[in-house]
Amino acid sequence: MKCHRIPPSDNFLCNRIQESQKRYCLAGEGVAYLTNFMVKEEITKGKLFEIPVEHIHEFHLWLARPKGKQLSLNSRTFLKHLVHDMEF
Repeated sequence: MKCHRIPPSDNFLCNRIQESQKRYCLAGEGVAYLTNFMVKEEITKGKLFEIPVEHIHEFHLWLARPKGKQLSLNSRTFLKHLVHDMEF
């Protein structure tokens, strides 16, 4: 069974959830909304492929963090990629 990747959504909680969904797809267990940067390498290598979707869903995203605490390197990297992939 081949795994399918559908266009990304900005409706996700964190990078760990995306990573889990990617592993699920790579195991041939289904499809997932994943950001481009999470699966770029796998698509290039032919391990995953994109399923065209006629109408992309629009989601609203609120980001929150604990007051007075610095974001982890993983969180900062994730947000950098997120903002880069956003359309305004």
